[in-house]
Amino acid sequence: MRVLVTGARGLLGAELMALLTAAGFEAQGLGHAELDISDARAVGGAMTQFRPQVVVNCAGFTNVDGAESRPEAALLVNRDGATCVALAAAAAGARLIHVSSDYVYAGDLGRGISEGDPERPISAYGRSKLEGDLGVRRVCPDHVIVRSAWLYGAHGKNFIDTILTRARTGEALRVVGDQIGSPTWARDLASGIVALLGGSRVGTVHVANPGAVSWHGLARAALDLAGFAHVPIASITTAELGRPAPRPAYSALDTALYAKLVGTPLRPWRDALAAYLASRA
Repeated sequence: MRVLVTGARGLLGAELMALLTAAGFEAQGLGHAELDISDARAVGGAMTQFRPQVVVNCAGFTNVDGAESRPEAALLVNRDGATCVALAAAAAGARLIHVSSDYVYAGDLGRGISEGDPERPISAYGRSKLEGDLGVRRVCPDHVIVRSAWLYGAHGKNFIDTILTRARTGEALRVVGDQIGSPTWARDLASGIVALLGGSRVGTVHVANPGAVSWHGLARAALDLAGFAHVPIASITTAELGRPAPRPAYSALDTALYAKLVGTPLRPWRDALAAYLASRA
């Protein structure tokens, strides 16, 4: 199977390329420097050259706070770029797996979010991601929108590494305790995407390490697992943090559909976190 990965140098794309190569797929990865997904001609050229059977779009504008002050920049990538990739995939007769976000939901249900729950983003970033999802649905019949959450991994800046770096330097730690989500290791998300490559599912699937925890709880778990159990960490509110972009209060994802489709869920978030830290030791 020939698989084309856009955003292939990022947090998720790099992990996906490693897994695809190890599994014997004929994989081509293009990072932002090699392919601007908002450039329709360039995207079409990449499809013509590689002739993929499956396209996985991992590219995205991921600066949640930056999107509040630069919404058009977020829309250019997350809406226009996603639609360009979807159009080109459809023209090439390729299956498209498009990576989306828990931030397309308002997070006000107080429970795990399922695929059928209403999409009501509360931030510019979330709106840009939803616009991209709608474009994919509109122009590419053979698609899967993979929504995940709270991604971390070895190939980019992430919350886990930031917390541990601050702990090592003795910086006082204050972390939000009133946002709940599903922390997901990029390597596990990549394996989940690989499991969906050859399927027949069309629509939206939530793929994340199961379970729910606050940012504060995640930080505490990371510190404890990494040998910093003695380091204190204060729990603060979202309002106290004062970030430009609003965040969903409860955006943990219900992944039952994914488990049903592939036969098994991803490992729980705490087990994934332990494995990530062991891989970095």
